[in-house]
Amino acid sequence: QRGDEPIDVTLIVPPLHVSTPAVYSAWDQLPERDRRGDLNDLEPAALIVEPRLAHWRDRITEASGSRPTLAGSGATWFLRGRHDIGGALNDATVIVTRSR
Repeated sequence: QRGDEPIDVTLIVPPLHVSTPAVYSAWDQLPERDRRGDLNDLEPAALIVEPRLAHWRDRITEASGSRPTLAGSGATWFLRGRHDIGGALNDATVIVTRSR
């Protein structure tokens, strides 16, 4: 069954704070067509509330070779798999873990 197998994930926590109520408020104001993210529907709204998230997304993509997904309303990004990117993102907290 999907989700039964543990997977490695890399979490990147930038030094930003994103207000969850502000993200939901921004999401409510988005036109219907703009309310869908690739994997996280809150991502477009979070990028409006905290535009620096886009800079972090781009840095993570450059360091890892993979585009990250925003976790929840932010500011944590995640990548599937183990990525040794802590050196390239030394101003963020990088956690490599395994799902259960």
